[in-house]
Amino acid sequence: MNISELTAAAQDSVLTAIESAQEWILEGLATTSSAFDTYRPGAPHPAVLDQLPTPTETIDLTFSFMSRLLDAQHDFLTRLVATWSPPSDASAPSSSDEPSE
Repeated sequence: MNISELTAAAQDSVLTAIESAQEWILEGLATTSSAFDTYRPGAPHPAVLDQLPTPTETIDLTFSFMSRLLDAQHDFLTRLVATWSPPSDASAPSSSDEPSE
């Protein structure tokens, strides 16, 4: 395995661990929150709340923005690295292009 494959495997393992932990949390909250259903007081509902996005809409808006931001950063860094990279053999001048003495 090369370093890229090792990195990808490590990233996959971390992501799997995070997803498992998230599932445990959701299952635990679902189990315990139902125990408090009878104790939840009715909260007042100010009219301004109707003008706000729902929690799900807020999450979607935020992740959409973050995705676009991450794409822009990826593009920027890719172009930045390309600026510093040596020219490829195809774009390098050939010996016939060099001025003769």
